[in-house]
Amino acid sequence: HLADIVLVEGFKHEAIPKIEVYRAELNRPLLAIEDAHIIAVASDTRLAIKQQQIDLNDIDGMVGLVQHWLTQAH
Repeated sequence: HLADIVLVEGFKHEAIPKIEVYRAELNRPLLAIEDAHIIAVASDTRLAIKQQQIDLNDIDGMVGLVQHWLTQAH
């Protein structure tokens, strides 16, 4: 049986579809600004970005985002 999706942490420099997790308090650069492979950003704050954004604590929303992406990608 083949997997439809594999979730991994890391691989931020790979050319694969990604969801960036961004926490404002860490004061790190937002990768979504320059990485076209980031399809969405899960964050604890509103951001001015072109990618879809979801609240970091919205688990159902995250599941819906991944499900929607899977139907669009296949």
